[in-house]
Amino acid sequence: MPRFQLALVALAGCLACAQASAAESYVIYDDFSSATFDPARWSAVEYTRKVESNAMRLVQRDWGLTNSDSGSQTRYWNENVTRAGPITQFRATLRVNAMDMTACPANGTTSSVRARILGTFFNTGTRVAGNSVGDVFGQVTLSRASNSADAPGVLRVDALMAMCTSPDCLASATIGTSVPMGTVNVGANILVQMEWDRANKRFLFSRDKGASTAVAYTQDDSADPAVPFKYVGTRTTVASCASGPRAFALIDARVDNVAVNASAKP
Repeated sequence: MPRFQLALVALAGCLACAQASAAESYVIYDDFSSATFDPARWSAVEYTRKVESNAMRLVQRDWGLTNSDSGSQTRYWNENVTRAGPITQFRATLRVNAMDMTACPANGTTSSVRARILGTFFNTGTRVAGNSVGDVFGQVTLSRASNSADAPGVLRVDALMAMCTSPDCLASATIGTSVPMGTVNVGANILVQMEWDRANKRFLFSRDKGASTAVAYTQDDSADPAVPFKYVGTRTTVASCASGPRAFALIDARVDNVAVNASAKP
C-alpha cells in the first residue's frame, strides 16, 4: 500500500479512537434561541458599531456585577474622530432608538444610560502626555436613570464642561453649572452642538439650532489637552447586585450628520 494511503488509514484510526474515548456525551450549551446573550453562560456584553442606513449605529448592553449590593460598573462605547485637535465646534444629530435598564432593590446606586458628544479642548496646568489631569472637556448628553420620574421613553438633555481630576478622567470637577436643555423622546432626532469660544473664555451649548447657553471659565487655556479626543458614543452604568436579579442596561443609538468647524475638516 502506498505510503500516503497508510498515513490516511492511521489518521482515520486515531480519530476513531478519539471519538470513542470521549469521557461524556455532548449537550447543547447555548442554541441562541433567546433574543439576548444569557449572562449565566456568556460574559454577556453586546456591542454593535456600524454604518447602517446612512448613519452610525451604536448598541451597548452591559450586565452588572453580582459580588456586591453596592456600587456600579460603567462602560463606554465610542467612535473617535481622527484629528481631534483642530475641532473647536462639534455638532451631531442623535437619536436613541431604544433603551432599557434595571437596578438592584438592595443597592441604592442607580443604573443609567446615555448617548452623547464629548471632547477635550485644553489643559489647565502642566500637561503630562497620556495623563488626563487638568484636561477640560465639554459634552452634551441624552440620558435616563433607572429611578427617573419622567414618563417612559423620555430622556433628559444636558450639557456641561468639566476638568479631569484623575489620570483616566473617570473623576472630574464641573466648571460652572450644568446646562439643562429639556427632554427628548426615544425615536426622536435631536441636533446637539457645543463650541469652544476661546476668545471669550466660554463654551456655548445648544440644541436644534436654538439659542446658545454660555458657560464661562477662568482657567488658563493656553495648553493643548494631554489626551486629545472628540467622539460620539454611548455609556452605561449598571448597579451591582448580589441579592437579586442581575441588573443590566441597554442603549441603542443613531448618530448622523456629524459636523465640525470648517478649518477642522479632514
